[in-house]
Amino acid sequence: MLSALIIRPEGKCQQTVGMFTERGIEAHGLPLMTVEVIESTYSQVIGSLTSSNKPDIVIVTSTYAAQFLIDAMTRQDWSEQIKVICIGESTAAMFEPINVATQAPEIATSEGLLNMDDLLDVKNKHIAIIKGVGGRTLLNQGLCERGAHVVHFDCYERLLNIAAVEQFSHNSEHVDCVVATSGELIDLAVTYLDDTWRLKTWVVVSDRTAQVARSKGIKDIVISPSARNLDLYSTCKKL
Repeated sequence: MLSALIIRPEGKCQQTVGMFTERGIEAHGLPLMTVEVIESTYSQVIGSLTSSNKPDIVIVTSTYAAQFLIDAMTRQDWSEQIKVICIGESTAAMFEPINVATQAPEIATSEGLLNMDDLLDVKNKHIAIIKGVGGRTLLNQGLCERGAHVVHFDCYERLLNIAAVEQFSHNSEHVDCVVATSGELIDLAVTYLDDTWRLKTWVVVSDRTAQVARSKGIKDIVISPSARNLDLYSTCKKL
């Protein structure tokens, strides 16, 4: 039986492990990061979205950011819809229960967002990005180069889960492949795990994350179509 180490943030990691296990892949979870909400950002987001100079477009970059925005929206009586663009289908689906229409790119990456029709001509448009601390510099840069006025709200931060790292640091012998869904996770994994993990097959989710993996000395790399559990599973199953 194929055995995989799943490196994802807490919450998503357990979901992926459960799905892999149900479908016949022996999966071990390494929730390399925990996620902590930044409470002070709620008032900033609500103030921005209810001001007279509210953004033309709100971009939501993860399911964590989506949950944050949904929580913010439930704290305020919204009189009109806002235009919401999500990083991917899983993020967009979170808005369905509150009847907020969203759009998402075919490819769930910053590059995919920048290729969307609604983000090609954004000169002088006001765009708010709901995101975690750090990251999405490519998205911000691309929108600014097109003349958009961009403001970003850091609504959560990722914290290293040292206890989880210690459990797997030297335990690579019975694992066939490693699944890692972001460049940050790859960087942390290579930094804190034993060097033998670099010799495994790594499943990543984009050309950019593959480039990060190569820069860390990982040679056997396979790219999944997306970070969705089914795509990750299908990619591993073909190994």
